[in-house]
Amino acid sequence: MKKWIVALLVATLSLLAITAFAAENVVEVIPDGWDSPVKDVLSSNGIVLESVSIKEKTSYTFYVWIPKGLSLENEAYFTKLVQDVASAHKFQSFRMEDTSNEIFIDVDCKAGKINSVVYNNNKNYFADLKALKEKEKQFAAAIMKAVPELNELAKEVERRQAKLVIRMEREPLADGADKYEKDFYLMVIAQDKDGVEFYIDECLISKDGKTIVWYDASSDKYVTAAEWNEKMKAKPWTLE
Repeated sequence: MKKWIVALLVATLSLLAITAFAAENVVEVIPDGWDSPVKDVLSSNGIVLESVSIKEKTSYTFYVWIPKGLSLENEAYFTKLVQDVASAHKFQSFRMEDTSNEIFIDVDCKAGKINSVVYNNNKNYFADLKALKEKEKQFAAAIMKAVPELNELAKEVERRQAKLVIRMEREPLADGADKYEKDFYLMVIAQDKDGVEFYIDECLISKDGKTIVWYDASSDKYVTAAEWNEKMKAKPWTLE
């Protein structure tokens, strides 16, 4: 009697699971079992197709590994990739997910063409990247001007057949712990030699680019750019 009840319970649960799955109407397909020209497009771009999720027979999600990051240098690569995949997919809307590299691309297609492309939930992803890159250049120039000793550092770096770079490490954090995290950009100063970066120092610059501060570990406080310049004049940065 107990065996019969257990068997009935298992059968009921299995039926419920199948019904729930059917309601969603989602089909997971492994690459080998999916015949589509999209596979060739992905492969030719060095992309590994891990699986395909098909919902309601029209909503496709391609789970992939992409060899390039979502940077300005790769904008042309992603623009062509999206166009080629859309064409191979007969301009049906789709989504590409690369969870390992945190790349999520949503492509909406209508009337035989691409209507919109959203990268990582941002419709203006590359435009925003360009604006941020321009701000980075402006901030770097402001930092070089505020701390003249950096020019001497740049000369020393060049003598080592490398170049001095000042790049943006992070933007202001809305949930930052203090005003320096909430209202300032973190900028990193580094030595770039043959594409390999060696950390030298870092500073903070306000959103308007007018206030620059450095953290002085010896006094455990933030100091002005002028104060830091004098300190570096007395004891210059040490390079690796």
